[in-house]
Amino acid sequence: MEPSVSSSAPWSFPAAGRWWALVRAAGRQRADAVFTVGASLAVFFMTAVQGVLLAHILGPEARGEYSAVTFYTQVLTYIGLLGALLAIARRAAQGVENYQELSRSAMRLGAATGVATVGAATLLLFIGLPAEKRFLAPLGIVCALMLPCEHIRLALLAVDQGRGEFRRFNTLRLLAACMFPLALIAAWSAGLDSLSLIVALTVAASAASLSLTLLGG
Repeated sequence: MEPSVSSSAPWSFPAAGRWWALVRAAGRQRADAVFTVGASLAVFFMTAVQGVLLAHILGPEARGEYSAVTFYTQVLTYIGLLGALLAIARRAAQGVENYQELSRSAMRLGAATGVATVGAATLLLFIGLPAEKRFLAPLGIVCALMLPCEHIRLALLAVDQGRGEFRRFNTLRLLAACMFPLALIAAWSAGLDSLSLIVALTVAASAASLSLTLLGG
């Protein structure tokens, strides 16, 4: 009678399969970590490029006006979500039966907070801008229209982050970081330097980033 082979032996096929699965999982985690760090550095670099392009296109005075126009929108992009991104990511990490339903809920939440923060940004523009700069308020309101797009996009990315889809998460946020600098390069190449045009490009880049996120889902 031939001796049986225990599946728990370190050299058995099941044990080897489990070992190989662990090796692959560890390799995937390291690759995700490297990609995340690389994507973060790339996003930082694109932000720096964006600042340089804005300075070249607008000049000192108009660059300051652009900062005033976008200030409250930038502040409320994350503050206006009231910590919802962490809650969404944690819910996704716990595991759900239907991630599409979670994504739809995240989109509804992002739309609601986005619309609410548009109102908040509008109010802050009229309160915070000095009288001599209040003519910039309409451009600030136009810029605030990107808040629903940004909140929906960030909420969807939180779902990806929570469920461990780091490659998609990092790819989409890197593409989003490239949208506005690419639009600025096009404007610079065409010799366009209007503040209102740059504000319109800011909103358009946000809408394009949301479209990419939705198409990638």
